[in-house]
Amino acid sequence: MEPNHMCSSSKTPRVDAEVLENENLGSDIHRLIVSARDVAGASKPGHFAMLGLPGNTDLLLPRPFAVFDADPKAGRVSVLLKVVGEGTRELSVLKPGDRLSLLAPLGRGWKVRKTARALLVTGGTGYAAVHMLARELCAAGVDVCSIWGQANAECFPAGEGFDISGVESMMATDDGSAGFHGTSVDCVRDIMKEDSSDVAIYGAGPVPMLKALAEFAIERNILCQVSLEARMACGIGVCRGCV
Repeated sequence: MEPNHMCSSSKTPRVDAEVLENENLGSDIHRLIVSARDVAGASKPGHFAMLGLPGNTDLLLPRPFAVFDADPKAGRVSVLLKVVGEGTRELSVLKPGDRLSLLAPLGRGWKVRKTARALLVTGGTGYAAVHMLARELCAAGVDVCSIWGQANAECFPAGEGFDISGVESMMATDDGSAGFHGTSVDCVRDIMKEDSSDVAIYGAGPVPMLKALAEFAIERNILCQVSLEARMACGIGVCRGCV
């Protein structure tokens, strides 16, 4: 088991970034795209960003979000955010031209393993942490299967930009309303009934899901990494709020 810890160095610069797009994908999930050329060039799969609104009393502390995508040529960085409180609500109503503070890239990122097959297992908004990873693994010739679990079909966001050419995408829902009937970990157990050689598992999502995934990986002696997500105040390891 290798945890992908979410803290980094205080040398990472904080930048003032302009909002380019803020797309409502449904299910209270937004794709926020900002202009940040240096961050886009330095961001790797598994990195995260701290987003803040200086002077906004409803967002005194920045919020951590996985880097969903980064385009170095265009200088664009995007994150997925789900509205769960006042802070994320403030970020969800930003318009093109608005400004925010961006501290990124942070975190250790994924250790990309050149295995024959890779399973990217996510729940909730955890998919944001593996989107860039899926593309990199596929480009390296790895057979990639992405399994995204939600409570029901309505929880999945809409919009383009999620499917990656060459990557098999599967959905899993607790109530069976879309894709596999069960959790994403249940789905992994189902498709891994037989051969599990030369496979790597990458997981991101709620802690109970990651715990179950880790137990399965240990049980089957499969290489596994997980992205541990938690609320924190600084993102650089000073406040001791990160995982």
